[in-house]
Amino acid sequence: MDKEAIKKLKSRYILLWTGSVLCAILTIFLLVMGEVLLGMLLGALIIVVVPAMIMYSKLLKGDIRPYVPRKGFWYYRLSPQNKITYLSVSQLVFFLLLIVFWLFDLGTWYATFTALGGIVYIQFVIKRRIKLHTPVDDASLFELEELGIIASEESVVGLYKDFTSWSDVHEGAKIVVLTPDHLILIRMVTPEEGERYELRLKEIAGLFIMADGRYGQGMILTFRMANETSIRLTLLGESAQDSPEQFIYALLNSLDRVNMEAGTKAKEVVLVKANRPAPAHTSFSNGAPRPVIRHLDLPDFEPSIKEPGLSPEAKEISDYQDKGKGRQLDF
Repeated sequence: MDKEAIKKLKSRYILLWTGSVLCAILTIFLLVMGEVLLGMLLGALIIVVVPAMIMYSKLLKGDIRPYVPRKGFWYYRLSPQNKITYLSVSQLVFFLLLIVFWLFDLGTWYATFTALGGIVYIQFVIKRRIKLHTPVDDASLFELEELGIIASEESVVGLYKDFTSWSDVHEGAKIVVLTPDHLILIRMVTPEEGERYELRLKEIAGLFIMADGRYGQGMILTFRMANETSIRLTLLGESAQDSPEQFIYALLNSLDRVNMEAGTKAKEVVLVKANRPAPAHTSFSNGAPRPVIRHLDLPDFEPSIKEPGLSPEAKEISDYQDKGKGRQLDF
């Protein structure tokens, strides 16, 4: 998550706190004036906002509960068809609420268009990318091999990109590759240059997921590592062919597997096998620029200590914040 995303997250947190305090004062005033119904509505609004404030606070502090296999994240564990069913029911509920608001003259044009925009966005963006999402496609894997991001003998179980084609890469775009044992993170510094980092799945001790962006099309993933380092990763969700929801589905399955394998016989996992045949067409065969990807290690030092051998690229990868519980790295 870049500096701009962190700044926006902090602004939302401050806005929620400020709005809640003002609403609390207004609620007391309304109750004193005898406006019980309006006071109760504002009080209910504050209660609804409290979980969001707690969520933002945990995300900013990196306060993540331990990961428990097969527990939590119920929506992301749903199959694609069940996710689509759940989204359809949500659309219906929003539509019925709109009808009720307008029947009782409680609606505004802004609220109406916002709700309708959300319904349309869910239908033509969220649902569409869930249907079109391919966990692993040969063309993308071959492109990653050409760039040296993965080896030809490496097995891959999940893939996510912030873009559809390498000709559309923008600064800050992310590529996330899931292998049986590692999570590979690629951050594009520029369209022509990127950085590759690796996380061992067994070292991920906690996970926190939050929707981000307009209508929640993006995701912010916060990993708490075994060494108490928190890593925040933003997935923009701007590609129609790459669903953050379905990538998280594969990630959760892999985390369940590596956490449950300790002391037991490893279960069979469906993998994309090595020695993949080259596809007929890739982005690079169509003339797209071929970026340079540098392989870097996550720095393992306190932010106040100067390491003479540390590359300038590694120094710039993240914003470090010492919060007492460990470092925070933002992608």
